[in-house]
Amino acid sequence: MVKVIHATYDGTVLLPEETLPFEPNTPLHIVVADDRVEVAPTSFLDTTASLNLEGPKDWSSNLDQYVYGCRIRESAG
Repeated sequence: MVKVIHATYDGTVLLPEETLPFEPNTPLHIVVADDRVEVAPTSFLDTTASLNLEGPKDWSSNLDQYVYGCRIRESAG
């Protein structure tokens, strides 16, 4: 079972904010994350630029061909 438990460290022990669904002396694997650490959000464009993707030079002008395998007909208008 995996359960997220919010707790406070008092310098000696972790004090959970809720009653735990475990019997006393139950062995547990604990992963700890510091809630005080804030990660600055990254924009979608910054993320995609950091991927260093490579593709054909005509990618944007022929996107339909690369995505769908053929050109999509332009609407007669």
